[in-house]
Amino acid sequence: SAEVFLRRVLEQPFPLLDDAPHVEAARALEALARLRRKTATLDEVTIARLRSMAQTIDPKRAEHRRNALAALVAAQAVDPTTLDAVIDGGDPETRRLAMVSLAGAGSLVDDDRRLGYIRKALADTSFMVRLEAVRAWARRTSPEHGCMPRLDATIDRNLHVALAAIEHIDEMSRRMPRAGVGREARNHLLGDLDPVQPRRDAELAH
Repeated sequence: SAEVFLRRVLEQPFPLLDDAPHVEAARALEALARLRRKTATLDEVTIARLRSMAQTIDPKRAEHRRNALAALVAAQAVDPTTLDAVIDGGDPETRRLAMVSLAGAGSLVDDDRRLGYIRKALADTSFMVRLEAVRAWARRTSPEHGCMPRLDATIDRNLHVALAAIEHIDEMSRRMPRAGVGREARNHLLGDLDPVQPRRDAELAH
């Protein structure tokens, strides 16, 4: 099968001069996992090989790591060990992919660990990682965890991150009008942008 063929490419030792076969094989496995996600997944041997590749610490293998992680994200097979490796040592795009994996419904990471990873990513040096962390918080955390990390993100130095945080707080307060934290946050944040909105909210409350 195509999967077995691609895995065999990954199992070959890294060549001294040309890494293209390994890079392209991992990219092809990502496409394969994504296209057949509803009907099948990659087998455990392939996943184990991709995890090993994603956890490499050799800076010369950054593209291998990134493509292997993308394949694991598509297969919903990113485990905590792989996350630990890429969040601490990956390039910005690899760390961003790590956050994408946490936002997915099929994440293998439990809630407590997910929260820890997301909180750490909200302080990342790359705005792309912080943006995905805001999205992951919005999609995969429950109301009792509150919106404080997103409140912090509203003053992010990057406009995309700040606007995403404001948008998600606004959405939460609209979905759960009785949630005091969400409503107070929304009034505090959006009131500065729209002085009419708090008055409208007060009128609707009566």
